[in-house]
Amino acid sequence: TYTFVAPIPNLAGMDAINADFGALAQAAGASFADLNKRSGTATEYIKEWVIQLVPELSYSPAEPRAGAPRYFHYGMYYVMPGRETEAEAVGAEYVKLFKAKGVKNGYNVYKVVMGPELPAYIVSVGAADAAEYQAEDAKLAALLGTEFQALGARTIALTRRFETREAVARPDLSFPR
Repeated sequence: TYTFVAPIPNLAGMDAINADFGALAQAAGASFADLNKRSGTATEYIKEWVIQLVPELSYSPAEPRAGAPRYFHYGMYYVMPGRETEAEAVGAEYVKLFKAKGVKNGYNVYKVVMGPELPAYIVSVGAADAAEYQAEDAKLAALLGTEFQALGARTIALTRRFETREAVARPDLSFPR
């Protein structure tokens, strides 16, 4: 699975992305079309989403752990249609619990506003690498205990499907560099 992220200021920003890809295709000429044709045989599907940060459901600790994350763990919650308000209320309870316990690991919550299989939310947690993420996640579960477990049960009760993804940032492949 490959994922790319392109920040846009608003939905009109999609026009700029399409223009950039169009300019790339134009500049590369036939080699771009050939590359797309050859890579298409290995592509099972393409899923495109427009997501929006939900600051009130995200948690930024007062004293975060040091270091910029390179690894990201994504939990994708496909919420039952019509249950978004309940899901967001549970999300707000996570923020309260993390603040009350002084958790040093932050996370961002994104709402999928356009794309397949709505409604959906993505929880993004950063770490130095997968091992650090797993170790910190175990510490978090121990620190937050039964309150965390109860919120998890309520979350899953509102969720029709749950998936995880892992990603490693590749600044060497990013534009602009």
